[in-house]
Amino acid sequence: MSLSKDIQISLIKKIGNANLLLKINEYKKMRLKVTQLGIKQYKSIQSVLGREVMNLGISKLNFSNPKETCFRVLGFGHLLTEFLVAPVISYSDTERYKVIKLGTLANFIVGIYDHLIDQENANRKFLLPRWILKGIISYNLGSLIDIFVKFSPASSKLLIKLVIYYIKVLKNLEKVEKNLLLSDFLKKLIIYMYDIENKTLFNDKSLVTDYDLKLKSSLPFVVMGLSAWLIRKKSNQKLYGWHLNWLNRFGDFFGWIDDFMDYREDLLKGQPNRIRNVVRQQLKSEENLHQLFHSIVKQGRQILVEWNQHIVEPKKIPIFIKNAFSTCLISWLGGTNILSS
Repeated sequence: MSLSKDIQISLIKKIGNANLLLKINEYKKMRLKVTQLGIKQYKSIQSVLGREVMNLGISKLNFSNPKETCFRVLGFGHLLTEFLVAPVISYSDTERYKVIKLGTLANFIVGIYDHLIDQENANRKFLLPRWILKGIISYNLGSLIDIFVKFSPASSKLLIKLVIYYIKVLKNLEKVEKNLLLSDFLKKLIIYMYDIENKTLFNDKSLVTDYDLKLKSSLPFVVMGLSAWLIRKKSNQKLYGWHLNWLNRFGDFFGWIDDFMDYREDLLKGQPNRIRNVVRQQLKSEENLHQLFHSIVKQGRQILVEWNQHIVEPKKIPIFIKNAFSTCLISWLGGTNILSS
């Protein structure tokens, strides 16, 4: 069973009726903001990695407009991190920028890795080996990593240097014991995220479970948002538990949206897709799909309601952060062509 155009329109309409979308003029303003944030992050990262590493690495990504694409990915990473950490830390926190940098880098690394392993000419074995990732995270293998990077292709060199930069920023936040524990947890999540990603891409697709696909969607957002606790002054176990659960549900929601948008392509390529799995296992008619989409939309609405209930000092939150969820959702669904004026 394939998804008809009417069903696609129906889901988007349900999302709009749940007040999860912006007007087209609001969205255009937000996309401009995303680009501005992305340019700022690009320049900041380039100042650390070096112009040659950055430009040469990006040129190998086979984007039609490499820099513009990077501005977009970095801008959305910044925007999403702002949104994900708002329930934990104040917008006026002086160390907030460090957490935003971590989230932005994490999103950029995941985006580049996903893109590179999709390229037919990518040498996946040497792109980011697991032993290299573990070595960087554990601060070991310094000289071996240097040698590996020296003889790596430009794209792999960029990816590895981005991971090294991420870990350096993370290490700078390891000031007290509670931060060490959380930092170790984040590092374990990164390895787990890497393993899940590779399982869904390289292994026998019949071995990939819906839970694997859920984790693949959720873990990047958990890593991006949970870093806020590194700079939070007061611990709060109840809030931490809610935030961890909320981050998982946030990623799960966008995972469903991603599977919805990639349904036909995944079907053709034989790639794992949760909506395809549901269609195979449970659904007999398009009416059942409408019920599934209703639950997805309900999940998205609940995520946004809870965010508004938990944000720290809501009066200080700029409008661009408040619009982050809707902006990302619209972009995932296809951009301005789904919006009305």
